[in-house]
Amino acid sequence: MDEQTKGKNIFEQALNMVSNRDEKAALAETMKKAAEFEQKAAEMEQKANDLQASLTKAQAELATVKSTLAQTQADLATAKNGLSQAQRELELTRISRTEAENRAAAAEAKLKSELDRQAQAAAAVAAAEAAKPKFMATHTLTATETLSHLSLKYYGSATEPYWRVIYEANKDVIGPNPALVRPGLVLNIPVLPDELKKK
Repeated sequence: MDEQTKGKNIFEQALNMVSNRDEKAALAETMKKAAEFEQKAAEMEQKANDLQASLTKAQAELATVKSTLAQTQADLATAKNGLSQAQRELELTRISRTEAENRAAAAEAKLKSELDRQAQAAAAVAAAEAAKPKFMATHTLTATETLSHLSLKYYGSATEPYWRVIYEANKDVIGPNPALVRPGLVLNIPVLPDELKKK
């Protein structure tokens, strides 16, 4: 027997025991109010149960939202880390590219400098070659020959401008005095300069 039925039986027994009509009416009223109270209590209990269920559901949904938020924050942190790593790699790539460009520029400058040096050296060699006197023959002096004899033989004139050309070209062999030539000297006979060539 449930509590509600048991309570009702007690009220019925009390009602049967009361003989006075007013007392019966009062007891009936009390029983009615008690029934209403029990009904309201049951409704309130149902509402409480519904509220508890709603609260439990809301807490579960809140937990899901918190979990989703935590996952989103973790994903965001991972994305930020990935972005930072990508930015670092990009910066390293830029630095490497700059270094490579600098090395290439330095190598290019070094190559240009070397080419310039080689060109200058070649020009110097060409200038030195051009500056060297050109010889038409070599001649071994006899006991009867002088520089005048040689200039007459090779240039057609025995005057000083002509024999001096032979002397200047062989000064290191002849010595400081052009008149002191010795038999057996081997002299180079230079090509006559343009200014002394007869027109």
